[in-house]
Amino acid sequence: MSGVDEEKTLAFAILEHLQGSVAGEGVEEALATLSTALGVDLSSGNDMSAYSYKPATLPQIFSKGAEALNLSTVGAEMAALNSDPLFQQYLAKITEKGFFKGLEEGSKAYLDRFLKAAGKFKEKQAQADGTK
Repeated sequence: MSGVDEEKTLAFAILEHLQGSVAGEGVEEALATLSTALGVDLSSGNDMSAYSYKPATLPQIFSKGAEALNLSTVGAEMAALNSDPLFQQYLAKITEKGFFKGLEEGSKAYLDRFLKAAGKFKEKQAQADGTK
């Protein structure tokens, strides 16, 4: 996106999406407040020209981006890791050492810690694979 303000483009796309998909009391006021805070104006032709990717929608762009980056949700990532016996051993080891101490399983703090452990595990696996 060379030469394009990515933050404003994203803000504009989010506001366009919300404007077209959320209805109810206070929505217009909320959109106006967000528009001001984010520095984009949905009613401005200049902003539309500079920041909108119409006719593509934010869900389409998001879906294609996630696909191109080979991303999965946290739940899908956890399920894949939890089915890996090597990760299960690693998880048991760090759990025994207190890595998750004081965290409720399933809480956001636990998931953040789990993902940190998963990243470290994958890093170690990649190093091991590189030395084989």
